[in-house]
Amino acid sequence: CGMPVLSGQTHVRPDSRLGPRGQSGPKQNLLTALGGVFLAVCVVIFGVHRVTDYAAVRAETEAQESLLAQVMPQASTRTETPYRAAGALSITAGYSNSGLVGYCVEVQAHGFGGLLTAVVGVSTNGEVTGIAVTDHRETESVGTDAMTEQYLSQYVGKSGTIRSEGDNSVDAVSGATATSE
Repeated sequence: CGMPVLSGQTHVRPDSRLGPRGQSGPKQNLLTALGGVFLAVCVVIFGVHRVTDYAAVRAETEAQESLLAQVMPQASTRTETPYRAAGALSITAGYSNSGLVGYCVEVQAHGFGGLLTAVVGVSTNGEVTGIAVTDHRETESVGTDAMTEQYLSQYVGKSGTIRSEGDNSVDAVSGATATSE
């Protein structure tokens, strides 16, 4: 190297990338700053995700509780079941503190405006406990008249095949016959 080494001493060559007194150079400072910005952005994204995800879960839970109260008022909770039936999109069991009170069955039917999706509560003795329309494409104030709480309440207590005429019948809505049947 050209520098004499004294006995017992080691020669250390100064690192040319370090500034005076071993400080880092501008490239190292830039990398440190970028790393800090990256970390801060990750923390903000994670925080926003947690808050919005929690809000979405809470809103979905409230919607499910409201739906359960409408279609099966005597139930306090519901759970998925392994049951399947023709025409049923899903079947969940409704429970109160005393046990099973019935089932909530999600179904679809053709209305005048297209597919109509509803959840029907059915007690363990086969009677309708409530109905909620969850999706539809019906004309406002014509087809939607068949979706009011007042109209749907006539199904409560009915069992078996429900018709628009004769035994076990419900009234069809004038101008919305396809939807109300």
